[in-house]
Amino acid sequence: MVKRNKRSAGLDALQRRAEERLGKRGEPDPVISSSGEDLRRIVHELDVHRIELEMQQEELLRSRAALEESLGRYLELYDFAPIGYLSIDNECKILQLNLMASKLLGIERSRLVGQRFDRYVAIQDRQALNGMLSGLFARNRADAIELELEPWRAEPALPGNPSGIDAHRRDPITVLVDAVVSDDASQCRMALTDISERKRIQRENDVLQATVAQVRKLESIGRLAGGVAHDYNNMFQVMLGNIELMQLADRALPVDQLMLSNLRESVMKASALTRQLLAFARNQPYSPEILDITVTVTEMLTMLGHLVCEYISISFLPPVEQLMVKMDPSQIEQIVVNLVINARDAIQERGKIEIAISGMDVAGMTPGGSPALPDGRYVCLSVSDDGRGMDGAMLENVFEPFVSSKAVFEGAGLGLSSVYGIVKQNHGFIEVSSKIGQGTRFDLYFPRYTGIV
Repeated sequence: MVKRNKRSAGLDALQRRAEERLGKRGEPDPVISSSGEDLRRIVHELDVHRIELEMQQEELLRSRAALEESLGRYLELYDFAPIGYLSIDNECKILQLNLMASKLLGIERSRLVGQRFDRYVAIQDRQALNGMLSGLFARNRADAIELELEPWRAEPALPGNPSGIDAHRRDPITVLVDAVVSDDASQCRMALTDISERKRIQRENDVLQATVAQVRKLESIGRLAGGVAHDYNNMFQVMLGNIELMQLADRALPVDQLMLSNLRESVMKASALTRQLLAFARNQPYSPEILDITVTVTEMLTMLGHLVCEYISISFLPPVEQLMVKMDPSQIEQIVVNLVINARDAIQERGKIEIAISGMDVAGMTPGGSPALPDGRYVCLSVSDDGRGMDGAMLENVFEPFVSSKAVFEGAGLGLSSVYGIVKQNHGFIEVSSKIGQGTRFDLYFPRYTGIV
């Protein structure tokens, strides 16, 4: 009743406006006036109704223009939204989608309508998608899920691109899907948000956190190893002193002299082990000097040849220029010997070990898996082999002390830890890459001495 009264009031107001407009047009036609009062009244009413219709038409045209403008704004917001929107029916067929959803799927929009949405979802995520849709249509509720889209599986393709692959993007992308079912449960409306960059940053943060935890762990173990090594080293010095006094006190007993000599050799080996611990802890005293690293390594080649068997060859690739570093030469020897022995033990039967030295100018370059090198000039010492290699788990812990890929009693697991400690002590960086059955490569970066402080 209220709506009818309002409508009547609106029509009355419209009629009054029409009569006012008719009055402004002047007096009625004299011919009509001579035909009688009734005829004039009928004509007047017809004119009023005609003007009412004209005014209604004007109102409708204005309303239509406003609706078209509003629809245009909606379509613009819908099509050019930074989030993909699409609607599917209960058979997973696409009913409608915007331009962003078409871009995420990598297919022209007109070719996607009527296609099954799940054909563009990675195979491993399709079961999760179907489970979510079943729950949505059954319980008429909202839900969210992360999916991986694979645009190269899309068919039909864009015109001129029979493979269906988006020429600008070939990699899978990860999207967050927020879905809700319509009131009549006839279709499901989805919002697709590209979270690939967010996932990439999250993965990088996870790797960074793991690296930080590993560094802290190594530093803690290093401090412990340094303290223990110092105490052992002091005891070894006392042992060596007493052994030397015993050797000088009685030279008439060759049997005892032999035993003392063997004992002294064992103590010296144990002392060398403490030096490895100190190097790992970065507390090993050293005397750096300016030297040509190529000369130092070249002088070691003969000795290195004796460390390996005749079935393993050692090749050396020297640089074309002179490369100077400021290091203790004994530390360079310790690094090379440890890496060569490690490579030797990784080779099953026949194989080769390659040592290379090269110069490198760094400007924002990051070696794979290693910390970013500060800009500057570096000397790269590389040792590679074609041995059995290491898997991912061993590669992650390769520099941890007492971790070894060798059999029990074949190694103490301190060689690579010592190398790591020496490299860090000399403000260098180390990178390792390896694959099972394809060998291992160590790249050590040391600041190049240029005479400029």
